[in-house]
Amino acid sequence: MSTTLIAAVSDIHAGGTTAVCTPEPITLDEGGAYIPNKPQKWLWKQWQKAWCKLYPELVDDYKPDKQILVINGDLVEGWHHDSAQQISILEGLHFRIAHRLLERGPMKNDFDELHFVRGTETHVGKHGGHEEGTARALKKQHDYPVITDPDTGQYTSWWRRLMIDDVLLDIRHHGRQGQRTHTKDSYLRLYAHDIWESHVRSGDRPPDLCIRAHHHRYGDSGRIHDMPTRVVSLPCWQLLTAFTHRIAIEDLGQIGMCVFVIKDGRLLEPHPLLFKAARPTVVKSR
Repeated sequence: MSTTLIAAVSDIHAGGTTAVCTPEPITLDEGGAYIPNKPQKWLWKQWQKAWCKLYPELVDDYKPDKQILVINGDLVEGWHHDSAQQISILEGLHFRIAHRLLERGPMKNDFDELHFVRGTETHVGKHGGHEEGTARALKKQHDYPVITDPDTGQYTSWWRRLMIDDVLLDIRHHGRQGQRTHTKDSYLRLYAHDIWESHVRSGDRPPDLCIRAHHHRYGDSGRIHDMPTRVVSLPCWQLLTAFTHRIAIEDLGQIGMCVFVIKDGRLLEPHPLLFKAARPTVVKSR
């Protein structure tokens, strides 16, 4: 049989001042420029490392017959809640940054399929309009292999189900995850059981892998005895914002992406590509 690599990334939040950004100045509407800050430059280095080094190393190791890219929501930051943490309130700039990030990251790899899942309307517009526009541009202008939704004909989905060699993937942006660091994976195990049971009760085939995002932390329900559904929550590409400071999140969030491998019809253990952000510098009392 065949080997398929699925690279899944989410919560890029392009256009946010605490999110990953390409390193060159961003030209603003009146001709001025936004200069990416120190944390953004660090995020950019990890973005390059993930897509131009670590992911290609996995390709070399597995020599896949097919490569699939999943963009699982919140591609751009968007203008929302009167926040001051956007590069500009002009969302076209967010779209431009997202396009640059994709071109200089995942698109350097030879993907056979691109799947776009819609994120939070607060960030990506009503009905995921910003993500729909990005997906259409990549297909119409650059002929990238964006796969459309079979039910709606749109280039993005709220909920995408994908069958690869009899392995069923269930992909949505929003999911559940505990807030406490030591309970997030156990909460995902309960969530995995809920998903499995809901399918069994309705007479549908349960998914083998559910990919979720939104919580900005990597989590994995793991393999559970006699219950085949596994839930993996993706990390993000945005450091703490004013909102996450306000709700007292003690976890810094996790930066990175995750790669899944389906080999000979079997889902292997996931490969999380994670990067550790630094806590604030300690101030020495005088």
